[in-house]
Amino acid sequence: MKKFAKALGLIACAAAFCVCALAACSSSNGSATSSPTSSVEADTTLTVELQVSADSAFARALLEIEQLYSETHEGVSFAEPQFSQTEQSPSKGVVASTVSKADGDSAHADIVIAGSKAKMNALEQEGAIQASTRFDLARNRLVIVAASDNDSVTVCTLSDIVNGLHFVALGDADVASGASAREALSTAGGYAFQNGGSASDPSSEAGSYSGALAEPGVVTESPTTSAVCENVRKGVCDVALVYATDVYRYGSLKIVGAVDASAYAAVDYPVAVSQDSEHMDEAEAFLSWCATSADAREILQKWGFTL
Repeated sequence: MKKFAKALGLIACAAAFCVCALAACSSSNGSATSSPTSSVEADTTLTVELQVSADSAFARALLEIEQLYSETHEGVSFAEPQFSQTEQSPSKGVVASTVSKADGDSAHADIVIAGSKAKMNALEQEGAIQASTRFDLARNRLVIVAASDNDSVTVCTLSDIVNGLHFVALGDADVASGASAREALSTAGGYAFQNGGSASDPSSEAGSYSGALAEPGVVTESPTTSAVCENVRKGVCDVALVYATDVYRYGSLKIVGAVDASAYAAVDYPVAVSQDSEHMDEAEAFLSWCATSADAREILQKWGFTL
């Protein structure tokens, strides 16, 4: 009888062991099936990617601003910016093809930073932007620069240039800073437009240099801003008339003089959300942050913009 009872006890223990083992397997299987679900849920976090089309003056500043925004605003990233390669003057500039509806092969852009009000006006007339989101983000200024290692030029004024005290480099009539330079020189008697107009007047015709600047070799024109800066760095010219942002973009230059803002048309950079943007709310939030964030404004100032 005792042997029978002992056998029953062994059977009961074995049964209990089997039940526990089955429970453990069931629990293990349940965990295995729940893990992929949580993984899928984690992978479904959406990130909005914004595309910005900007004037080349923002080549350095915009990258820093985008990086800071992504780091402080979860769920927003940026595609590689599209920078306008045109050097066209502010009043006669062509619209960047990245946002022009007239260009069927143009790339998409959620945000536009135009090189001038004239360019943004053209986009607005074309219906390519949301006019209600438009505002001026920053302003550039015309400055006189020399090579950083040129100790012979520490200070220079517009009058010095007009009087022929230095060989000067500037962009040709189709370069934005070159157009501003001609307008400034015209106020000091160093340049005369054919019809008495100015570089900011679309109806103005190209003119000619006056006085000392009319002498051969005193003025060297170039088709791009980079070439203008290179002429100064290499010592071809003593000074150049460029925008403040160019000093920081191209390097090895120092500002030796400022040009009175009243001598040339304001160089403003309007921004707006593209009419065809698929992320209008996020794009507008980014522009609002650029306009109000102290950090964003500090970056713009670091790269030569005024606010």
